[in-house]
Amino acid sequence: MLIKQKMIFLNYLIMISFFFIITMFQNSFWPSLFGAHLPIYLWIPYLIYWSLYRKPGEAAFIVYFITISTAATSSLMVGYLLVCNSLIFLNLLLFKRVYYTSWVFFITACAVTLFFFPILLWIIPQIIGGKTYFHSFIPWLTGGLVTWILSFPLLVVFQWIDNLTIVKSTERRQPAEVL
Repeated sequence: MLIKQKMIFLNYLIMISFFFIITMFQNSFWPSLFGAHLPIYLWIPYLIYWSLYRKPGEAAFIVYFITISTAATSSLMVGYLLVCNSLIFLNLLLFKRVYYTSWVFFITACAVTLFFFPILLWIIPQIIGGKTYFHSFIPWLTGGLVTWILSFPLLVVFQWIDNLTIVKSTERRQPAEVL
């Protein structure tokens, strides 16, 4: 039992460290290569993975963690919290009903979320009276497409980390031997 808890803690630690690596790549290396006109949202596949393959409490924790850390490392406002919560709610609403384990399912969830992200980013601040972040259609479309393409290798890395660190119960009771 203690080994399982240590492995789960190690999984969280590695996943959070990998999130920081993704965020550093997204916020510093990517704009220096392509400029600020082609935004990518590499934290969205991360959110989707946690919302689909983890418990809702874990997904809620990661939403708050991602929102606060992304706002601290970039120019995004903490008002993204409502957008991120809406994205997680959308994933839970749409994809928990028809869930199946496949990379196609994850990629479909990424595509739907990347489609609704700028719409929610425009609607929610309009409702609460805040600043609108959505400005142009072309950067959103190309950034969403690049993020969707990069979600393929991210899924492989996420699954590899989970396979390394999460201990599955493989103990099976053997039938009693006949004396």
